[in-house]
Amino acid sequence: MLEMATNIMGNILDDDFNSSKEDLDRVRISRANMTKSRQRVTTVAGADIGISLDRGQTLRHGDVLQGDGLGRLVVVEQIPEMVATLRLVVTDLDGGGHDKTDHRLPVLVGHIIGNRHRPISIKENGASIVFPIQDNTEIETFERLLAVAAGRVEISAGEEIFVPDAGADVHGHQ
Repeated sequence: MLEMATNIMGNILDDDFNSSKEDLDRVRISRANMTKSRQRVTTVAGADIGISLDRGQTLRHGDVLQGDGLGRLVVVEQIPEMVATLRLVVTDLDGGGHDKTDHRLPVLVGHIIGNRHRPISIKENGASIVFPIQDNTEIETFERLLAVAAGRVEISAGEEIFVPDAGADVHGHQ
């Protein structure tokens, strides 16, 4: 019989999580599947479980699942994915060390990334933007698209657990 995880009891990354972290099984899920409220997964220990959450409820990295008949607590681990990190380079400082860079640059960068329909995460107090990519070759594409900002942006590829900024997670053509 398939064991069922039916609710999220907390998040292991929160300071107030009170369960013993050694007694937890883990399940690795892609970002795309984190939005599914119903799915069948296999834990790292090999258990086959079903996840059945309330409609609209989504998983986050570190969530701890529990349920009737689920013999253990299960931690959700989001699978790292390829991302591009774009850093705005500050090269023009006034005598007081304040940025005098053309403030149209962030708008231009946002427009270019938005036209590619990528979710973003804003980091370093707005100095860098992270977004998912499929392959390293996309870095070259974005370098071409951002040629008008040459010398004012740095772009690199890496892998990380990508979580879009909540305020930037909107999309629609109306």
